Amino acid sequence: MSVPDELRRYVPRTDLYDSYDLIHYHMPVEQPPATASYIIFKKGNKTYAKNGVYGHIEYENTDPATVIQNCINALENGGKIFITRGTYEISERIDLTNAKAIVIEGESWAKNIGYGTELKLADGANTQIFYRSPSSYDFACITIKNMILNGNKANQTSDVDVIYAYNSFRLKLESLYIADAKQHAIYLNFCDESYLRHIEIDGAGGAGIYLRGTSGNTLERILIGGCDSAGVYIRAPSTKNDLINVKAYSNAYGLYLYSEVKDTAIIGGAFWNNDAEGILINHNCHGTMIQGCEIKNNGKYATTGYGIRITDAGTACTGNIIMGCRIFDDQDTKTQDYGIYEEELSDYNIIIGNDCRNNATSGISTVGTNTIVANNAT
Repeated sequence: MSVPDELRRYVPRTDLYDSYDLIHYHMPVEQPPATASYIIFKKGNKTYAKNGVYGHIEYENTDPATVIQNCINALENGGKIFITRGTYEISERIDLTNAKAIVIEGESWAKNIGYGTELKLADGANTQIFYRSPSSYDFACITIKNMILNGNKANQTSDVDVIYAYNSFRLKLESLYIADAKQHAIYLNFCDESYLRHIEIDGAGGAGIYLRGTSGNTLERILIGGCDSAGVYIRAPSTKNDLINVKAYSNAYGLYLYSEVKDTAIIGGAFWNNDAEGILINHNCHGTMIQGCEIKNNGKYATTGYGIRITDAGTACTGNIIMGCRIFDDQDTKTQDYGIYEEELSDYNIIIGNDCRNNATSGISTVGTNTIVANNAT
């Protein structure tokens, strides 16, 4: 009786392996309970994918992206891909467009101590590491976690993001260290109800995190530094995104909200030493809640420095609330001229209970006749 084709790949064969060492070491006679659908590892110049259920090597290639992509394509009904420690050079993007309910997890996101799983963009690859772009909006439920993503900025000639997703619902990005993005480290374009948590971003030619046309996303415990644009950039039409304990330092801007961004909550964050504003709210943005943040020493390379600036570019920003924040400059030569600065047509904002002492020029400056300023220390 012949073996059906759909079962044949699960039958171990010695001619599928480079050596008996792979057979004996990676195929124990008694398999433990599966912890992943596939386990990816490196040996020599090859990357292998071991079937987590049956224990045999199912895919192998000198290109890690090909092996990872094969595993993703095989998991039509979802599953988990575990990538062991080591550096995997990525020459082609890993395409998640048709993937659903998949977890891609590394062994560690520890940098510089040899325990991490690192996906590093190859020289001249000029593509994303992870990419998802379905033709219509769909439910993704994809998790990427516990790894290092290296954009290798110096050796790319095209402006590419490290992670790019479009038209996707419920992505989860967690415990990631993302370094040297040529463009944005993470770009979510019309993606909703995603959760980004415990992420460190170290250097990007664009923004650390760029949200466009998004709603209901949560950013929590994220550290972002060294970005040529904003640490976090949110633009229209975006609504009800939450930033909790986000820290942005030494970027062009700490946080930039631009054009029809509504009902953003910024709770307990820190925005330090940015070139221009710590937080910039610009052009028709409404309902922002900034609470319990520390904002200091901004305006490092600006003519006038602001901790928080509310401006309008022709359409007023209204209904924004700033409360319970410490906004100050403790440098010997102060660069943050104003703690909070409202200008142009902006009005109907609420500024209550902030400590805005020790800025270079003034604590608070407003123009709106209906803006409420009360119980602040200046």
